[in-house]
Amino acid sequence: METYFASTVLRGDSELKVDSRLFAGSMEGMGHFLATLLGALSQHDAALLMLHRAANIEDFEEQDFDAPINISAMKKDNLTPGRLIAGDPYSGQLEAALPESGAFICLVEDAGDDGAHHLGMVAVRAADAAEALKHVLSDAQANGRTLHSLEGLMDAALHPDDAYEFDTKPSALAAEIAGGAPIARSESVPVG
Repeated sequence: METYFASTVLRGDSELKVDSRLFAGSMEGMGHFLATLLGALSQHDAALLMLHRAANIEDFEEQDFDAPINISAMKKDNLTPGRLIAGDPYSGQLEAALPESGAFICLVEDAGDDGAHHLGMVAVRAADAAEALKHVLSDAQANGRTLHSLEGLMDAALHPDDAYEFDTKPSALAAEIAGGAPIARSESVPVG
């Protein structure tokens, strides 16, 4: 059993207000952790706008959360397997309404049966970030891939083409989704 974290941005009490919140949990795998997170958010009518990063809690870095957080306290918490804990919400304000292109992109680090880790961009057609995350999870499961981390799950319009060093650019993936593809991927590169 591993302990994972997810750094999220949730809708606040108005269109431009948001709450940044960190979640942690000990689960059988990253996919189980993220599915549990989606269930908890749905149960509490919390709208996921973005997923900054989700990974093993030992890989947490200060820039993974946009507010001060005592991650060592979360690491030391006696986490009940299969249950989430949530850090305090940090309220903020968006400068403008988020785009609604119908495409979401994230970076995915995963591994196949051989255990070799690969990193690539995945784009999916979705109405919101929660639906996008469900598609990413089901795609990994359908293809026998084990998720190790997700980063930058947000509307495709928020991903600049020069942000990543892949031959395939976010705008090209977004164009595939706009053209009717339910999912599109960049090339994947070996990690480590």
